[in-house]
Amino acid sequence: DLLSIWKPAMSTVAYHYLLYHVVANRLKTAVAEFAPSAKKMPLDTWILPWLPIMGTHHIPELLEDVRRKLQQVLGATSAKDGVNMCLPFKERLDSHNWAQLMARGVLPKIESLLRQMEIDPSDQQLGAWHEALEWSELVSSEALAMVLSESGFWRKWFQRLGQWLHQPDADLEQVQAWYTSW
Repeated sequence: DLLSIWKPAMSTVAYHYLLYHVVANRLKTAVAEFAPSAKKMPLDTWILPWLPIMGTHHIPELLEDVRRKLQQVLGATSAKDGVNMCLPFKERLDSHNWAQLMARGVLPKIESLLRQMEIDPSDQQLGAWHEALEWSELVSSEALAMVLSESGFWRKWFQRLGQWLHQPDADLEQVQAWYTSW
């Protein structure tokens, strides 16, 4: 924490210049250039330690940049990586920025997964369902319920269940097992 050590030896003007012009600009540039990869340090590792030092003046602007960058990179991110990138900022972003990130970055991913999911009791593949549930760690239960409804998931699910139950030779034990597995 070099800046804390230097602070007593610096004038207030010099310290604020260094912090708000040099450090803040470097962080802003680093956020803009961030691209997730296995070789790069996670965004939260190098942003969050600066927040207590930055004071309240530059934090909202910096966190808004973080939100925009997360929103941008989530499109090509797995659920596990996306959740790991977003979760450290859940308590740091204000409610407006968090809601924006969820509405523009996460909920569309969940909705896309659910729209693409086939409901097939004879060979139910749950990969998309499990990935959607991984993302759900970030969103409210109300938002998840809305996406389940708007994606057509429930319509497809109930339609398939109804078709199965209306078959004259439907095995009700199989129906029950499939229903219970959900």
